[in-house]
Amino acid sequence: MTLDLSGDSLVSFFGKEYQIEILHCESAKPYIVISNFALRFLLTTKNFFKQKQEIIYLLKVKSTEFIKNFAIDIANRQDLSFNKIYVKDTVSRWGSCSSIGNININWKLCFAPTKCLEYVIIHELCHIIHMNHSKNFWEEVQKRMPDYKIWHNWLKDNSKLILIKL
Repeated sequence: MTLDLSGDSLVSFFGKEYQIEILHCESAKPYIVISNFALRFLLTTKNFFKQKQEIIYLLKVKSTEFIKNFAIDIANRQDLSFNKIYVKDTVSRWGSCSSIGNININWKLCFAPTKCLEYVIIHELCHIIHMNHSKNFWEEVQKRMPDYKIWHNWLKDNSKLILIKL
């Protein structure tokens, strides 16, 4: 399945439905304007393939900014810390945590409900405490997000819709 990035289609972005609007502009760089109802992409090209590349680039930039800020906020609220956070384009993982406390988050979580992103961030933060998927690890996740199973299952059930090849 592929994401419909044509103009006038709808896309879920961090749990909210937006109309996609594509406009051509004469600026040197493409940019995105997010309103209450629309993701307005101002693109520098009329070539469809290049427009798609610009849209994906802009979605990644906005996602990276949001995910990093959201992760810092969650870590602070949970009284946890991490070393660095990276937002990546991975094929099959939502996130990972290294032994030195670096967290990787898949940017495509922007297409899932925000609670899914919260779950993945909490999951990875809990790996800083337990570097495994032991009973103690899952108890830690449960303590920090009592409804995590709902969002874990949502990701399992909908991953093919989100881990799409753009």
